[in-house]
Order: sequence, then C-alpha cells, then structure tokens
Amino acid sequence: MIMISWRKKELMGLLLILVTFGSPLFGVDRLTSLQIKREIRQIENDVLQIRRFLHMNPELSAEEFETTKLIATKLLALNLDLHSSEARTGVTAVLRGENEGATIAFIVPINAQPFDEQNSLSYRSLNPGAMHACGNDVHIAIALGTAMVLNKLRDKIPGNIKFIFQPGGKTQANDYSGAKMMIDQGALDNPPVGAALSLQIWPAELGKIYFSSGTVLAGEEEITIHLQADKNRLAPPEAPDLIAAAAWLIGSFQQIASREIPSTEPYLIYMGKIHGGNRPQEQPPQVAIEGIIRYLQPSTQATLHRLLKELSSSLTNLFHTQCRITWNSKIPPLYNHPELGEILEPSLIHLQGKENIINTSPLLFTHDFSQYSQKIPAFLLFLGALPSSKKPSFRFLPHPDFLPNEQSIFLGIEIMSHLLLDLLAKPTVSSPSAIIH
Repeated sequence: MIMISWRKKELMGLLLILVTFGSPLFGVDRLTSLQIKREIRQIENDVLQIRRFLHMNPELSAEEFETTKLIATKLLALNLDLHSSEARTGVTAVLRGENEGATIAFIVPINAQPFDEQNSLSYRSLNPGAMHACGNDVHIAIALGTAMVLNKLRDKIPGNIKFIFQPGGKTQANDYSGAKMMIDQGALDNPPVGAALSLQIWPAELGKIYFSSGTVLAGEEEITIHLQADKNRLAPPEAPDLIAAAAWLIGSFQQIASREIPSTEPYLIYMGKIHGGNRPQEQPPQVAIEGIIRYLQPSTQATLHRLLKELSSSLTNLFHTQCRITWNSKIPPLYNHPELGEILEPSLIHLQGKENIINTSPLLFTHDFSQYSQKIPAFLLFLGALPSSKKPSFRFLPHPDFLPNEQSIFLGIEIMSHLLLDLLAKPTVSSPSAIIH
C-alpha cells in the first residue's frame, strides 16, 4: 500500500513535468529531435543550392520579384497555404499542424543590400550594385529548410506555423518598411499570430547564440533641417553665412547631447548629407541637412528632440536664419519579450550548451522586426556564422565582406525547428495578452 502511494506521487510528478514542458525536452522529445536531424540531412543539398542561387541573384528592396517567385514555388511544393503581398514582393505561408493550437510566425526579410560584391566566390553576385551583405540569402534558406523539415512533422505540431517572407526595410519612396507593409496587409491575421520569432546570422563564431531580453536594438528617426536666409538680409555683406550656421548646429547638437544624455543611455547622431550653394564666392540662400538619430530609450529620443529644437531657436537669433526641422520616425526600438525568452532559453541551452548562449548588451543597430514586436510578443535571436578561426574586421551588418559559413544554414534549421515546436507546446502563446503586460 505504501509502495502504491509512492508510485502515485512519482507519476503525478512526471505528469507535472510533461504538462509544464510539453515533453521531457521542452516540447521536442528525443525521437522528434533525431527526426529533425535526419530530415535536415535529406535536404542539405537542396537548401544549399537555394542559398547559392539567391546569393548569385540578389534583388534590392521593393525589387524582390524573382526572389518571391522562388520562395512561393518552394512553399507550394510543400502544399502550404500561400498569400502574396499586394506589392508582389513578399509572401506568407501557413503550415498547419494536425493538432489544434496557436499560430507562431517565423519572420524572414528577403532583400539584398546596395553593395558591389568583391570576392572570388563561384556563386558571387551577378547583379552590379546588389549583394546579400546582411545574410538574407541564408535566412531564406533557413526558413525554407525549416518549412521542409516541419512539413514532415505535422503530426508533432500543436497549431500552425506562419512563414512571413517580407520585402526590405525601404520599399517605397517614403521609406515604408517591409514589416509594416506586411502587417498592414494582414500578415498577422487569418489565423491570428500569437507570437513571432526571427533569426539573424551575425559576424561571430559559428554556433554562438546571442540572446537577450528587453530592448536589444535601437530605434531610428530621420532628421531633415532646412536653413533659410532672412529675406531682409539676402544681399552681401549682410547675407547670413548658412554654411557656418549649419556647421555650428551640427557641432553643437553633438557636443551638448553628450553632456545632457547619461552615459548609460547609448545613442547615435549622424549627419550624413548637407547641401547648399552653387558658387564658391556666394553665400547660399538656403542649406539642407539630413541625418539620423538612433536611441534605445524613449527618454533619450525626447531629449534629442528637445535639444535640437532649442538649438534651432538659438541659431535663428545668432545667424539671422529661419530653421525648419522635420522628423521622420522610421523604426522603433526592438523589444524582445522576456516571457518568450524564458521559454526559449532552456531549448537553446539544451541544443547548443550553456557556454554557447551569450547574453548581449543592446546594440545601436536597427531591424524592422521591431514593427512586429510592437504588435505581438516577439523575439529576435543572433546566430554566429563565421568559423572560430576567422575574426572579422567589422562588427555590424550589412557589410560587403560578410561571407557566412554555410554550416550556419543547417544549424539555423535545427534551432528554429526546435524553437517553433517548443513555443507551440506552451499554452500561453495562444493568448498574447497573457504575455504582453
């Protein structure tokens, strides 16, 4: 009788583990894990050829027509439910599991960057002025490979996986982001998406995963400043020196911001374009300045707005000019939802080992995946994609020298297959309100 009572408690404890984690391995049991590895081996050559074809044929933002066709063809072959974007660049596909449950999105940008590729690869870019310098060719291959693998595991999927292949960050003349376009066209609806994941390969050691909750990437705003000479002072020698005024404004903005903003709040001010005048011996009647700010905290953004407004008022009095400032908010900061991180981290540790999971500080790098994290629980991971022997001379992407190790494709497929299944095993994912506070 005592033995039966003990056995009952033991079974109840095991049942609690299974309910909490979906399986002993957090949603993916050992047999499923082995099946994922086996399926990856079956498709290695296919996904490698997809990546190399995309690398040879890169398409810039808003021009990803052939890229979209290739993706759609591969997804149709898997009998997934497809929906093309109205812009004809970008596509969504739903892989429906055999069991009812939530819907998780895997977000994948598909655009190339405006670089000339300078290397001796046999599959280097054939399109001058376009290169996959941010790894989106690899990201597409990872996502398609993940779809191929999980398509064979539909009986293991308690819900749906929506693959969202989105056009680039700048898709129109007004810099309408590809993420926002897909959201506005209903990419997160029908079926409604409970959470979203994305994977960014990174110039770091292969297999290292950079993982952090909270604000991880910067928001960005464009600034346009127009300086106009006072109409009563256009004639020399009273004509104001707008070039000097522009130099004073740029220098003062940088200098005063460094005093006003705490060192614990990283930010970036970059004025990359200035135009004024046509002749060296004449003062221009107007000058235009264009630049960006990047920030992690809303308080930093507010301080930068206030400082530039105050400086523009001072400039008007000092240089007798009119000053007009236009702000164009492009990308909000990227927030990785901690509640998702708590679910994902055990899976990553199990897959890669704790020593390969690296918590990072926020970066002044932007990614319009942040548009999704404004709407639903979302999480972006960074996967190292360079051999351990190779130390890059650059830290951020895009970069024309970025040549990822192709083993990162197969590793990325395995990681994303596990994470998507693990996340679907959690009942909280079906209710965004249970995650977003």
